[in-house]
This record gives sequence, structure tokens and C-alpha cells, in this order.
Amino acid sequence: MRKFLVEEKQFNPERIESVIKRLQKAQDTKGTQARLDSFFVKKDPPNGVKRPAPAPAKGKDAKKAKTNGTGGGRSAGGKASGGKGK
Repeated sequence: MRKFLVEEKQFNPERIESVIKRLQKAQDTKGTQARLDSFFVKKDPPNGVKRPAPAPAKGKDAKKAKTNGTGGGRSAGGKASGGKGK
């Protein structure tokens, strides 16, 4: 590998040596990789403090919040009605 990179591809020999040493060191340690599940752990709030409840919506906003995205708007095809057709 050194011969190919240094002689044929003109890489810097010092950089190649340092990378090879890092690779050998990493191969020797053979540490196990942690599972992603262990990263996402639910933590209890400090001292049992809870967030305040959200205030109820009033007026037009209350009506929008209750629809859950199922009301009005564009048709299922994604195109607005009207306009020029073929």
C-alpha cells in the first residue's frame, strides 16, 4: 500500500505513515460500538418540576387546532380546482 501511494501516486510519505499508524492503533483496540438505542434514554425532570400546561387556543386559532389537518384545502390529487385543462 505504501509503495502504491508514495511511489506511483506521489503521496507524502510522512502523511501515509501517520495514517497507517492510526489505522493499526484503531485495529488493535477493537472496541465495541455502542447501540443507538442507548443514546436515546428518557431522563426524569430535575426535582420533579413539570412544564406548565399549554393555554387553550381562542378564536380562529382554536378552530384550526381542532381539525388536526383534516379540513379543507386542496384535493387529494394535490391540484387546486379550476384553471385551464387539456
